[in-house]
Amino acid sequence: MKINNIAKLPYKIIGEVIDKCMKDNQGDTCYVGKVFAFKFEYKSKIYRGQIRYLKTFVEWTIKEA
Repeated sequence: MKINNIAKLPYKIIGEVIDKCMKDNQGDTCYVGKVFAFKFEYKSKIYRGQIRYLKTFVEWTIKEA
């Protein structure tokens, strides 16, 4: 797993977002090349997240919207 924290959020918050996203998307099909995007709010700011399933790892990218 690789985490790109472009928004400079605390890693505790990113961990909570990852846990919630994994819980909400249980049972989804994962395959190499799949990209999943989502939005969330933290301290009245909107952030965008992106999950990319690559051949050897999963890449999480968090940006400010």
